[in-house]
Amino acid sequence: MNNLHKSHISTSHLYIYFTKILSCTFMIVTAHGIVCVPGTDGRAGMVTLHLKDEHQATLTPAMLVTLSRYIRESLPSYARPRFIRVQPQLTLTSTYKQQKAALVREGFDVSQVRDPLYYLDPSTQAYMPLDQTAFQQIMAGNVPM
Repeated sequence: MNNLHKSHISTSHLYIYFTKILSCTFMIVTAHGIVCVPGTDGRAGMVTLHLKDEHQATLTPAMLVTLSRYIRESLPSYARPRFIRVQPQLTLTSTYKQQKAALVREGFDVSQVRDPLYYLDPSTQAYMPLDQTAFQQIMAGNVPM
């Protein structure tokens, strides 16, 4: 079994790191915690990004390169989010709090999530689009996390 992390980083620290590099591109970063990954000992970090430009639905290749490089250079391996979700807008409760429970419940399951998903490819340490094939490889334990 792979050990995802021996320590942890708070969601507020992740928020600071993401907004530092992405403040011009993204409106809000929701670090909603951890998701289970089969075949690993531990859980993986996941964040949701909310784009400023409502017409842009995904991260561009240039954004992925910049994001990957910054995260790789700024965070220790245990603190790097393994998954990123991009949402066009925040989902709020009736009292204007972020609905993080649904984000955690859906995790990185491409059959449940309609928003663009990305995963940290361990071989390149770069964020890549998470499609059905990559999801199946992760779930089968063929992609070390």
